[in-house]
Formats: sequence, structure tokens, C-alpha cells
Amino acid sequence: MFKVGLDFRHGTRVYTGSTPEAIFFTKKITITLLKISELCYNQTMIPSRKCKGEDDMKAVIGLGNPGRDYKWTRHNVGFEVINKLTYDNGIDMNRERFRAVTGEGIIKGEKVIFIEPLTYMNLSGESVREFVSFYKLEPEDIIVVCDDINLPVGSVRIRTKGSDGGQKGLRSIIYQLGYDNFTRVRVGVGEKPEKWDLANYVLSRFLPEEENDIIKGITDAGDAVMMIIEDKNAQRAMNTYNKRGIGS
Repeated sequence: MFKVGLDFRHGTRVYTGSTPEAIFFTKKITITLLKISELCYNQTMIPSRKCKGEDDMKAVIGLGNPGRDYKWTRHNVGFEVINKLTYDNGIDMNRERFRAVTGEGIIKGEKVIFIEPLTYMNLSGESVREFVSFYKLEPEDIIVVCDDINLPVGSVRIRTKGSDGGQKGLRSIIYQLGYDNFTRVRVGVGEKPEKWDLANYVLSRFLPEEENDIIKGITDAGDAVMMIIEDKNAQRAMNTYNKRGIGS
């Protein structure tokens, strides 16, 4: 005869008894409960990892400084790439959370959140860390777009890991996340002229003769991001854009 008892290892009622059928049934339930316990552990005790079957989300993070005073400055190229991408894809940047302006949509079949931190450049990582924690993002889910004074105006370079290269927004992100193996799309804003203060240079606006090149760079950077999202990796984008020069 089957009896109902309480299995204290799992806090669950199981059938117990001495007949072969009861023993078999009890073993079967115990194995099932062990599998359920393992699944619950994976889902609740390790929150930094996605559970199997959970929807992935890509995060495209543009770096810059908030406010009209900084619009179209060299340091805000990351914001401009986000603005172009969201405009082209009909996505509204109309939600503010985790100290950032965000917009979400489906790009190339992928769920994507676009992020513009409002922390100012040097503290960008504080906002990014909150998104990574909330969405359980892995390094391969993250694409950061930023300016680079080591590249000619309008050049685009893509890397999947590495140092910050002197870019303080990237430095903040690497520090806050504790790793550097995320994709970054860097847009050249030109080398600092001699005798210029670096802070003043990156907060300056582009010269009239640089406008065509930077618009081309913003367009290329946006296309590179789309390619990375579509391919689910950066290899083709690196092969395409890392070899290009200005005007090509």
C-alpha cells in the first residue's frame, strides 16, 4: 500500500511503501525532485548567469556627456551613434533608469537595449554595471561605442577586448565590471593638437572641414553595430571596418 510521507530533503510530499511498485515510484519522484532542485539552484543561487532558455538581450552603450552644451562635441560621438541607430530603427529613447536614458527594440531578430549613461563620461561604468546586473548580461552581450583621439576623424576600429586606450569612459566600465572582454566600437575624433589641453580638446566641436568625415564615421559605426548584432559576433565587422581608411 502507498503511504504519503514528507521528504525533508526537499520539503515535498512523496509516496512511500514497501512494495516494488512503491519503491520504484518513490525513486522516480526522488530523481525528479533532485532535478527540480538543481534547476532552482541554477536560477536563484547564481543570478549572474542566464538560465537555459532565458531570452538574450544585447546592450548597445553610447558614451558621452548629457546636456545641450556637450552635443556634437568630440567626446559625445558615442551618443550620436546611438541617436542614429535608434532613429533609423524607429526606437524612442524615452525611458530613464539606472542613471541613463534608454530605448528598447528588436534589431535583426534580437532584443536590444540602447543606453546613454547620464553619469558624465568618467563615471559611465557605474550606470553600465547596474544594467549588466539587472539584465544578467554577459560580456558577449555588450557593445560600447565611444570616441578615440588616437584615430583620425571618422575612422572606425572594433575590438572585442583590451585596455581602455586612455578613454576614461571605457576605463570606468572596465573597472566597474571587472573585465575588458566586451566589444567596443571606437570612432576617431582626431589627435589633440599641440599645446591643447586634452579635456578642452575632447569637449570641443568638430571643425567645418571635419564634418563630412565624422558623419561618415558615425554612419559606419552604426552599420558596424548592426552587423555585430546580426552576426552575434564582431568578426565580420572587424574585417570590414578595421581595414578602411577615411573616405573609403
